[in-house]
Amino acid sequence: MNLKVKNYKNINNLDLEIEEEKVNYIFGISGSGKSSIVSAVVGDKSEKNISYGKKEQDMELILSPSLKSDDYLIFNEYTHQKLILDKQNNEEVYSILFENDNSLETIRTDIAVLLSSINSKRQELFNYVQNVEQMIKIINKRKLPSSGKFSTSSSIEKIKSESENPKYNHYTNFIHNHGLSYVQWIETGTHFEEFENGKCPFCIRKMSEYRVDKISDIINIKPEQYSIISDSQDILNKIGVDVPNFSYKREISKLEKDLYDAINNKNIIEELYMMVDSYNLDTLDIGAIHKVSFSKSLSELFPDAKQIIDDFNSNLIELKKKLGNIKQKTSKLIGKNLKKLNDYLSKFSIPYEFEIDKYNTSTKTATILLVSKKEKNHEDRTDNLSYGEKNIISLLLFLVSSKKKMIIIDDPASSYDENRRKVIYELIYEFHSNQTYIILSHDQVFIKYAMLGLSTKKYLDKTGKILCLENNKGECSTKDIVESDFDSLQNQITAFIHGMKNLSYYRKIINLRILAELNKSNKKNDKLIYSYLSAILHNTKKIDILAQLSEQNISEKDVLKLIDKRYKILLPEVPDDIYYDFDYEQLTTFEKIAYKREQYRLERGAKRKKSFIEKEFDDIIHLNDRYFVSLDPYKFDVYSENIYENI
Repeated sequence: MNLKVKNYKNINNLDLEIEEEKVNYIFGISGSGKSSIVSAVVGDKSEKNISYGKKEQDMELILSPSLKSDDYLIFNEYTHQKLILDKQNNEEVYSILFENDNSLETIRTDIAVLLSSINSKRQELFNYVQNVEQMIKIINKRKLPSSGKFSTSSSIEKIKSESENPKYNHYTNFIHNHGLSYVQWIETGTHFEEFENGKCPFCIRKMSEYRVDKISDIINIKPEQYSIISDSQDILNKIGVDVPNFSYKREISKLEKDLYDAINNKNIIEELYMMVDSYNLDTLDIGAIHKVSFSKSLSELFPDAKQIIDDFNSNLIELKKKLGNIKQKTSKLIGKNLKKLNDYLSKFSIPYEFEIDKYNTSTKTATILLVSKKEKNHEDRTDNLSYGEKNIISLLLFLVSSKKKMIIIDDPASSYDENRRKVIYELIYEFHSNQTYIILSHDQVFIKYAMLGLSTKKYLDKTGKILCLENNKGECSTKDIVESDFDSLQNQITAFIHGMKNLSYYRKIINLRILAELNKSNKKNDKLIYSYLSAILHNTKKIDILAQLSEQNISEKDVLKLIDKRYKILLPEVPDDIYYDFDYEQLTTFEKIAYKREQYRLERGAKRKKSFIEKEFDDIIHLNDRYFVSLDPYKFDVYSENIYENI
C-alpha cells in the first residue's frame, strides 16, 4: 500500500510504503507527522489540513489502493468516548458480547416467523396509540397520572362537574340552539368600552336592562371545555370516539367511558409489543409471556387483527420454548466472551472485571459495567480507573471489535511499564487477522518489541514494515529499522568512529568527547581523557593544554596512549589548527548538534545561563533515558523543528 502526501498539515512531501495484511510500525517523535499520516490515510481533505501558506490545489493525497469510509477503524486518544468507557449504548460493545453469534440466528429466524403476522400490524396499531396519546394531551393537557385517571382540570372532568350545576341544561340548550361561536362572540363584545356604557358594541344602540341581564347570563356559560372536545373531532374519530351532544348527560358519561376504553386499548397494544420485543432484551422473562385478550372496541376497530392475536395465542407454547432456548444460548455466549475480556484484564493486572448491564439484539446496542473484584455491590467503577487503565481497556475493546480492512492505532503503549508494553504488543498480534495494521508510536521501547516480529517465528509472517519517520521542516522520509539499529550509545559511537574512514581530526574529537562524557567517572584516567578532549573541543590553545597536562605530571603522548587503550583510536598530537581538515557539511545531524552545542557554549561564556536550545542539545547528546539501548542517532534524524533551525 502506498501513500503520497503533499502540502498536508506539517508534511510538505512524503512517500510512504506499508505492507498490506500485516502489522506495520511507524516510529516518530511528537510533531513528526504521525497524526497527519492518520488523517491522510482516511482521506480527510478538510481545509484546515492544508499546509500553512498553501492553497487547496497544492494539497495532494493519493492512497493506493484506496479506502472507503467503512474500511478502517482508528484507535487514538478519542476512542475512549466511543467505547464502553463513556457508558453509552453502542454497536462496538454489542459486537464484543455477541461475537460469533451465528448459532443464535436460526432461533431468531424461527421466532421472527412466529411473530411475523403480529409485527405486520405494528405500524397500524401504533398509529392508533399515537392518536390516543394525542387525545390525552388535548383533553388532560398533560400525561395521565399513575392512577390512569383524568385530572380534575381536564376537559372531560370539568364538563362532568358543570353538568351538576342547576343551570347546566339552560347552558347546554343555549349552546345547542346557537352554537359555541355565538357564545364566544357575545363574550368578546363585553370587553368593549361601549358595553360598559350600556350600549351594544356592534350596533351602538342603547341596551335595555333585560338585554344586559340576558348577556350577563350568557357570559356565565364557559364554552372552552366544550369547544376543546368539539374541536378534537378528527382525533377522536381516529380512535373510534364520537363527539357527544352536550345536552344529554348520558352522552357525556359515554364519552368518558369511550375515552378510558381507548386508553385501555393503548395499554393493551403497548404491553403486547413490549412482550413481543422482549426476546431482544436482557430483561427477557419467559414467565411474563402470556395470552393476549383484545377488547371489544379494539376488535371492532381492527377486525383483521383479531385473527392475528388468536394465532399468536395458539403458538404461545412453541414461542416460549424458542425464547427459552435463545435466552440460554445468549447467556452462554455473553458469559464466554465476558470471560475472555476478564482474562485480558487479569493479564494487565487490572483489579476489575466486566459484567453485562443491558443489551438489545434488535438495535445492536449493549452496555457493560466495570466492577471491582473486591466489592460485592457490583457498582460501575469506570470513573475510578486511572488514565492508563482506561487507555488499556479501550484498546482491548477496540481490538476485540475491530474487523475492518485497515486498523490504525496511534500510540498504544506510551507511558506504560515494560511488562504492559509487551502485553499490548502481544495483544495486537493476537487480534490481527489478515488486516492491514498501522501502529504509530513515539516510544522507542515499544519499537524494540516490534523488532521481535522480525526475529520470532510466531510473528514473522505477520510483521510488515518497521519504519522511522523523519521530518526536516516538512520534508518527510522514512527509513527501515533493523535489529542492529538498537544498541547502547557507547557502542554506536565506537562503531561509527571505527566504521568511518578518513574522519577529520576535529570530527574525531567531537565523537570521542561524547564517548568520554558518557564514561566520565571518578577514575583518574577517564577524567583525564575527558578533560583533554574537552579542552580541544573548547578551542583551548595548544600551549595551555600542554601546560595543564604538565601540572599533572603527564605528557600529551601519555594521554593519547590512554585514549588508544580505552577506545582503540589513534589520535595525533593537537595540531596548530584543529579545523585544518574539518567540513561541517560532512557531519551527520547528530554530530552537528554536538558541534553546535560547543559553539553555543563558547559564544555564551561561562557566566551566562544556558539557552533553551542548548538544553535541548544536551538532552540529545546524552540521549536522556535512552542511553543504555536506543536507535542509532547517526542513522536516524528524529529531531524537533527547533533543532533543525539551529544547526
